Amino acid sequence: MDNPALEEFVEEVEEIIEDLEEGVLLLEEQPKKRSLIDRIFRAMHTIKGGAGMVMETELAEYAHHFENLLDKARNGEIVCTPEMASLLLSSIDGFRSFLSKIREGGDVDQQLIDKTLIQLREFEENAGQPTSKPPDKKTEEKTKEPASKEEVQTQEDEVKPEAVDPQNEQSAESVENKVQEEVQWDDEDEGEEIAYLLHLKFDSGMLRKGSDPILLIKELAELGDLDMIPHLGSLPDLKNHDPEDIHLWWSAKLVTSRPPEEIENILVFFQDDKNEVKFEPAESPPDDPGLASHGIYDEPEEKEQEQNKVDVSEVESNLEPEQIEGEKTKSESESKEVEEPEKEITTEPDSSDAEQQSLSIQKTQEPAPVKDTKKKTTESKATQSIRVTVERLDKLQNLVGETVINQARLHLLSDKIMEIDVKLGEMLEQFVEDNEKSVQELQDQILQVRMIPVGSILNNMKRTVRDYATKSKKKIRLEIEGGDTELDKTVTEQLQGPLVHLVRNSMDHGIEDSETRIKNGKDPTGTISLRASQQEGYVIVEIEDDGKGIDAKVIFDSAVKKGFINNTDELSEDEIYKLLFLPGFTTTTEVTDVSGRGVGMDTVRRDIEALLGTIEISSVLNKGTNTKLKLPLTLAII
Repeated sequence: MDNPALEEFVEEVEEIIEDLEEGVLLLEEQPKKRSLIDRIFRAMHTIKGGAGMVMETELAEYAHHFENLLDKARNGEIVCTPEMASLLLSSIDGFRSFLSKIREGGDVDQQLIDKTLIQLREFEENAGQPTSKPPDKKTEEKTKEPASKEEVQTQEDEVKPEAVDPQNEQSAESVENKVQEEVQWDDEDEGEEIAYLLHLKFDSGMLRKGSDPILLIKELAELGDLDMIPHLGSLPDLKNHDPEDIHLWWSAKLVTSRPPEEIENILVFFQDDKNEVKFEPAESPPDDPGLASHGIYDEPEEKEQEQNKVDVSEVESNLEPEQIEGEKTKSESESKEVEEPEKEITTEPDSSDAEQQSLSIQKTQEPAPVKDTKKKTTESKATQSIRVTVERLDKLQNLVGETVINQARLHLLSDKIMEIDVKLGEMLEQFVEDNEKSVQELQDQILQVRMIPVGSILNNMKRTVRDYATKSKKKIRLEIEGGDTELDKTVTEQLQGPLVHLVRNSMDHGIEDSETRIKNGKDPTGTISLRASQQEGYVIVEIEDDGKGIDAKVIFDSAVKKGFINNTDELSEDEIYKLLFLPGFTTTTEVTDVSGRGVGMDTVRRDIEALLGTIEISSVLNKGTNTKLKLPLTLAII
């Protein structure tokens, strides 16, 4: 991609999609949790807005369809169901298809897009219950055949409250109560309104890059009451004006009950080194006098007097000389009279200005509430993190490697100089020792920069487990521990494939169906545990299940049958387990879309060894299997 704005958009949306997927999976478990619906809605809204800003209209329209679905869920018009979660997960696959098209070129998976949109339309027509409303009188009069109590109770999922006969009040009430209960949120309170001050100053060439600040302003206006002040100081004269350049910038006040994360999600696509885009809670008078002078910020009541004071020199500069002389004479004659009742004026406004003063007092008595403990600003965030491409890190790492080599050469040089001039050699040796500390610190820091939490790929397994469990009708629980354990980014990315295969193996070959587990005295829901930990310069990743385990005899017999070993060979249990990594080895006769072809475990071992790691398997029959991966913290050699 040659477009920096588009590249930034893709990177941001990739992160949003990860959060979106996690939110949908949580929503499936907690369908009545309002904050989850809001979280998913914000993500969809951000994707739509960002796509519009970079002129990806098809993606924006696609996101808009699902944003509407979530808006209906927020308003209680649709009940959150597992079918809705599946639909949202399919939409995420559609988003990934759009991103792949933007990043690599080519075409979007139109079949997938059309399929999800058809499913969306069918869901909106057939699934979910509408929010119950009081029966309409006209509807009651048109109802010819009153529904019996039994019919209403057995078909309550299909009956709308307004279609119930008014004579059968008890049945209608029970249906309405059921629908109300289904759409009752766990946490409906969206929070009190908070005022935020915004500073929006854009790169003059933004329009040429395919972005439009007006779209951002419209997005912000949807969150609450937005007051804007344009600043015209940098506007050129008509002769030098270029209609494709942006010369205006804005100060604004946004009053909203939405969380600050929603504002951040809108601004994030414009936050770079060329744009000055930031916001903060309106806790104190702004540095920008334009806000106060235009009424964007209301001064506290105790500062009202000070606000009304005017510098005489400023007034005189705008008056004619004769006006100044006349006003001075008048003010001198009335100064004593005004001096005494000054306090009364501030508390008892003149009747002619009563309306204006009362409005001002009302505003100052009810300032916008501010959460002191959660002060967030985009400016502070910008100083805490910055997005850097891996290519730049690789170049920096190579430079550090060269520095380490030069440090070693300096050691040799100091030894040779010591033979010629002891004093000079000692001075150089001291310098080399001091420099070595800095080089070592630099080396440690560059290695640390490449580290990312391994939880980024462990959490991706939630979707894999969920989709398999839904399709296979098995009950599977996924547990994740040690997600904050850090691993080199390169290692983490290459670990994704082996991890997916091992988790699928546990689901397909390890976890039994619920009936079998109950017969064996187990919990009907199987458990797969993913654990990560750091040990002596290595990261240990374990994939463990409580399934049926591995039968060593079955593996041995299958290996003999396929000609991998002889029937007379004597192998330990560990050696038998290693047979699983032979190319083409499988104990399954049935081929599925998950396993059975015998081309998986040998690939897993090869990928792990390419990362300079090892893989070990241990198992107890009817108890479960544990697969342990031992990986180096980094592949960097510097």
